[in-house]
Amino acid sequence: MFTHRLLTRLLEDPQLVSLLDHLRSGQQHLTLSGITPSAIPAYLAILQRLLERPLLCVCSNNQAIEKLRPPTVFFHRQFSGRGPSSVAAFPAIEPGPYSGLSPHPEIQAERAVALWKVLHSEVDLLFCPLESLRGRLPDIETEFSKVP
Repeated sequence: MFTHRLLTRLLEDPQLVSLLDHLRSGQQHLTLSGITPSAIPAYLAILQRLLERPLLCVCSNNQAIEKLRPPTVFFHRQFSGRGPSSVAAFPAIEPGPYSGLSPHPEIQAERAVALWKVLHSEVDLLFCPLESLRGRLPDIETEFSKVP
C-alpha cells in the first residue's frame, strides 16, 4: 500500500505534467535522456498511465527487452492495475532471416501473440528491437481475417 501511494505521487510531479503538456501539444515522438537504466521501466509505466494510450518502446536487441520487461510489468501494474499480459514484446527473429536457418518457435509464437494483442488493442506497452521494425510484415487484418 505504501509503495502504491509513493508511486502515485510521482504522477503529480510538475516535470512529468509539463512533459505530458508537451506531448499533448502535437509532438508524436519523445526521446528521454539522462535517465538511469533502473528508472526506465518506471518512466515507461508513468508515461503510459499519463498518456492513456499504447506506447512503443524501441530497444537495441532482444536481450534489452528481457531486462526491461519484468520491472516494467511491475510498475505498470502499480500504476494501472493491469496484469503482465498488457506489456508485450515483438522480438527480432533469431537467427536472422537471411541465415538459412528456421526461426526459433518460441520467438515466432511471441511475435504472433504480440500482433494478436495489438490487433485487439490489448497492449499498453510494446517492446520491440529496432531489428523487428526493419522486417516486412503481412497485413495483419488480411491475415487474421483468414482464420476461421
